[in-house]
Amino acid sequence: MTHQAHPDSEEIREQIPDAQDETAISVLALPRTWQRFDTALVTITKVILAFTGLAFTGMVLTEVGSRFIFDTSVAQANSVSRFLLVWFFMIGAGLALRKGAHVGLEIFVQQLPPRGGNVVAILVGLLLVGFFALMASSGWTAFQSSLAQRDAALQVSMGWVMAAFPIGFALLVYHQLALLADRVFGPHGARSL
Repeated sequence: MTHQAHPDSEEIREQIPDAQDETAISVLALPRTWQRFDTALVTITKVILAFTGLAFTGMVLTEVGSRFIFDTSVAQANSVSRFLLVWFFMIGAGLALRKGAHVGLEIFVQQLPPRGGNVVAILVGLLLVGFFALMASSGWTAFQSSLAQRDAALQVSMGWVMAAFPIGFALLVYHQLALLADRVFGPHGARSL
């Protein structure tokens, strides 16, 4: 049984200008409704990352400036920058996955015949979904136990930083599932199975 590529796949890829840009997140061959949700999620994530990165930079500059000019540390700036850094990496990991920026098995997969490479890539993708789901579940458990803990400098619940883990790993589950759907049902994956 062969899978047919979604009829709108190529049309969707052509309509989105970022699809050809090397720095852009790849546009996947997904059904139209899923594609709209996916585009919105990627856009919202990029905006959140931009603001988080700017805030992190501002906090680090505040900390460095206070040490250099006043010869004292601003403990709140240090704590806020750590919180922001955790959020930045956990939220950004999903977009990095979509771009293929994580360590992968591409060299191994490319040595296989197209069908074998596609099967291996799908199996690895399924294993990653399982791992990310397990980490999201563990992150949720850690988040719940951190609610009673407080950051010494900010006097806020550690839940604010620990929430990044279940959310970040849930986003990784979503992005890996989207990549799998593209591989299985997209124009390139359908021909290789």
